[in-house]
Amino acid sequence: MFLKTDNAKRIFLIALLMTGIALFFWDQSRIPALTAKAQMGIRTQIDAIAFDVIFPALDSYSLLKRILFTSINWAYTNWKGMTFGLLFGAACLSLVRLIPQRSSGNIFLNSLKGTLIGAPLGVCVNCSTPIMQGMQRGGMRLESVLSTLSSSPTLNIIVLTMSFSILPLEFAVAKLLAVLFFVLLVVPLVVRAHYQQSDISQQQEASLSNTTHPGSSAFTSDESACDLNIVTPTQTPLVKLLFATAIDYLKDIWFIARIAVPFMLLAGVLGSAVIETVPLEGLEKLPMATWSLVLVALIGTFLPVPIALDVLLVSILISAGMPTAFAMVLLFTLGVFSVYPFMVIWRDISRRIALSLFTGVIFLGVTTGYAVDYYQTRQSASIDEQYISALQHSRTTHQVEAELATFILEQAEAQCHQLTPNKDREICTRDYILHRVQASGDNSLCFGLTSNRLRNFCFQQASFLVITQDAVSSDAPALCEKIGVASIAAFCKRKVVNESISGGSPLSRCDLLIAPEAVNHCKLEGFFTRLRKYNDTNVCENFSPGRERTACLGTLKVFKHTSGNNYADCKRLGTERDQQLCKAMIAKRLVSAGEGESHCDRIIDAKGYGQCISLASSIKAVDRLDPTACNLVTGAKEEAQCRQEVINASVDRAISDYLIDKAHYATKAQHSVQRQTQHSLLPAKRSHQSPSTS
Repeated sequence: MFLKTDNAKRIFLIALLMTGIALFFWDQSRIPALTAKAQMGIRTQIDAIAFDVIFPALDSYSLLKRILFTSINWAYTNWKGMTFGLLFGAACLSLVRLIPQRSSGNIFLNSLKGTLIGAPLGVCVNCSTPIMQGMQRGGMRLESVLSTLSSSPTLNIIVLTMSFSILPLEFAVAKLLAVLFFVLLVVPLVVRAHYQQSDISQQQEASLSNTTHPGSSAFTSDESACDLNIVTPTQTPLVKLLFATAIDYLKDIWFIARIAVPFMLLAGVLGSAVIETVPLEGLEKLPMATWSLVLVALIGTFLPVPIALDVLLVSILISAGMPTAFAMVLLFTLGVFSVYPFMVIWRDISRRIALSLFTGVIFLGVTTGYAVDYYQTRQSASIDEQYISALQHSRTTHQVEAELATFILEQAEAQCHQLTPNKDREICTRDYILHRVQASGDNSLCFGLTSNRLRNFCFQQASFLVITQDAVSSDAPALCEKIGVASIAAFCKRKVVNESISGGSPLSRCDLLIAPEAVNHCKLEGFFTRLRKYNDTNVCENFSPGRERTACLGTLKVFKHTSGNNYADCKRLGTERDQQLCKAMIAKRLVSAGEGESHCDRIIDAKGYGQCISLASSIKAVDRLDPTACNLVTGAKEEAQCRQEVINASVDRAISDYLIDKAHYATKAQHSVQRQTQHSLLPAKRSHQSPSTS
């Protein structure tokens, strides 16, 4: 009965087409890809704003070349999702145009409807933009369309599962609540406040009317110009109807593509330019201030990232030590909106809505960043109270008088100002306090600090050290979760795992660290530890069969020729590559032992030579207390660490001299008192003996 009219048949055909497109995309692309990312977690390869790499954008390349290669990688990563968006968006346009719209007058219910449509789609905000265009051009309510846009990349069940699996709970909960607030409240209120028909230009009104196809069998030429929802109860032959529907669908694809594809490519280039100019890893160096969070939110909202990259990238950045507030801002702003839908909304719908949504995402990102940072600070404070109370019982045994604490602070501030004048002095001083607490395990310095902020920081680090020691002694990385600061919790886990491997555990323990760089570094360090400590020639069995194990066996063969630190032994290796690797191992080992940078000349490989010179320069800088030697250390982060180590060593040496001098003066004073006492006793003895003598 339903299929008696041509219009009903066309609706059925298009719905069948949409189902086929969706099932094929989900089964062949989206579900396998998201499942793989969920299983890999943050071991998933991420390059700038892409998952797939066709052309590596190396640091040695020019900026324009890196932008070009990153744009190509971004396009390759997104081509499946973008193709689905175009095909599905065109089908939405064809379908919605045929169905009379009976949307509720309640804007919040309409947004909920759009959210329920978008959540199962499972495409990024860029790929859902053509779908948004098709739905909007077909006549759906704008609040439903915009909610579909942002809910698709953020409320997909697999992405939500990933969030709650690999992110701290407060991050995942805050992201979910903020997204729901955005799509169910912010979007409809923005539409109500700003959207009017006058916002659409005459040119766009003309293009809207062109989305109908007067030659189709469902409409007459007169109907196509005025009413898109008139049903003509005609009986067209099925083949002709199929042909007409296919022609209309192809026209809709072309209509969506000619609008979407140019902006799509432009968004990729703009996003690549931003990420290559301002790498996300460098944002952690910004000071904790509102303007910094706004800048991070602006970058996050701008970037056109693929689906799930926000979750995976933020997990890696948290493990690398990015501050909580910055990480949370990126988690919300990456993926929920981007420059691509912004440009499309600006051009086709309303400039005010485009600006309002962009600004709303930034505001919510900054708000959630502050909220999660506040929550973690409170959690850390509650943990600190438990441990500080225990630490204070040791005050009598580890008391450092206020005079020494004052001297330490003065020295730290003076060295920071002299050696790193461009670094914030308080941050530099805090870095030294962190170094002293971690190096000595002594919390006595904390009691002598007069600044409440520094004293609290000192006690906090001491409490974290106690948690780390407990985790190491019980071989329980889970205890590190008690530490509210993600970077220190990651440090705690690394220490637990490294100590466990040093104690004989297999290298598979490194997988607990999750972050790819941390896992690889752990396995490499564990590899040499097992060889040096246990002479474990079966260590390569811990690596996966294939490329990893082959590389391990090759390194093991080379390592056996380095035991005597004799370069001549390297000549017994069969290939030139192995000989050079052997010499590099010996050179770096001797440089680490303080033998000097001349051994680096043995290394022919430019990268290996640079690493050796960096190591030698860092050692020289600390030994000579010369920060200028850090200029030869490659990498901004490594150079800054070198300078801080020089500061730490300078202050440690000043404190050592201070204590030696103080002990020397105390000894001299004690000897002086003893001599005075003895001298005062001598006359009394003579006066006692003089009568007997006389």
